Amino acid sequence: MRILLHGWETSHRMGVPEICDAMKSIVTKMGHEYVPNESKVICAEAIGFLGYDNLTDDFARATVKEIEEKVSKEDIDLILTAYAAPYAAWSKEREGFLVKRGYELPVPIEHISTFLYKNLDRLKFRPLEMKVLMHDGCTLGRKMRVVEEPRKVLEKIPKLEYVNFDHPELYVKERNLKPWDISACPGGWLDFSIPELMPYVAANVIREYALPRGVDTIVTTCGNGYHAFKAGVKHGNFNIKAMAYPNLIDLALEGVE
Repeated sequence: MRILLHGWETSHRMGVPEICDAMKSIVTKMGHEYVPNESKVICAEAIGFLGYDNLTDDFARATVKEIEEKVSKEDIDLILTAYAAPYAAWSKEREGFLVKRGYELPVPIEHISTFLYKNLDRLKFRPLEMKVLMHDGCTLGRKMRVVEEPRKVLEKIPKLEYVNFDHPELYVKERNLKPWDISACPGGWLDFSIPELMPYVAANVIREYALPRGVDTIVTTCGNGYHAFKAGVKHGNFNIKAMAYPNLIDLALEGVE
C-alpha cells in the first residue's frame, strides 16, 4: 500500500517534525510505502472550523484537485494523518463536514489511531514500562467520538499503563460525561491567534491534571495539542514528557505479525 502522509507542512511549520518521523516509521514498519504530502493549499478544514464558509469552499475544491493529482501521479491508496481536523473534515466513513458539503477525496483518509486499530490483530509491540495520561484531542474525542480506538491500541502494548483525565465534572452523574468529553484543552489553537498565551495555558493543564496523576508522560491524539503540551512542559520546567500519539506508538511498535 502507498500512503500519503497528510499534515507534513503543518508539523514542520509548528516545529514538531518528530510527528512526521514517527508516521514514516510506523508506516514503514507495517510494510507500506509513504509519500509526504507537501501541500501548497491552505487547509480547508481549518478555515471551515473557523467559520469562513466562502473560503472553505474555495480551499476544499483546491484540496480535492491537489490530492487527485497526487493520487494519480503517486498511485496513492490511502491518506493518513496525525491531526484530527482533516480526518473530521474528509472522512467519508465518519461523514466529515466537508463530505457533507459535497466534497470527497479520491481515496479514504484515516487518523493514525483508527488506522492502527483496524490493523490491531497484526501489530507486534515490545514492552514499555511507562505510565501515561491519555489526552483526547477535542475534535477527535468530543466531536468524532474516536475514543475506543486509541485506547485499544495502547492496551496491547505490554507493561504500558494509561490513565484518563480526572476532572470534577466527571462526577456530576446527571451529565453522564466520559473522560474524552472533558479532557482539558492545552490551547494548541492559540498558536493561530495568541501564540504567546499558549505555553501558559498548557502549563496550567499539566499542573492541574497531569502532575497529580503521577504519570511519566502525557500522550495526546491531537497534533496541535502535542505542540502545546511540549511548550507547556518547557514553560513550567516540569519533570514530565509530552508525546504525540504516533511517537508513543512508534516507540513500542516492532512491526506486524
